[in-house]
Amino acid sequence: MLVDATAVRYIEDYTLEVTFETGEKGIVDLHRFIHEGGVFCRF
Repeated sequence: MLVDATAVRYIEDYTLEVTFETGEKGIVDLHRFIHEGGVFCRF
């Protein structure tokens, strides 16, 4: 089952809080992805 993100809130640096349509929230740190290339390398 795929769940859509309904909101994203910037916290600091590369850290975001993501809210999903189920009401669940989570914190994601994208810092490690900037060195791996792809869509995040521009950040």
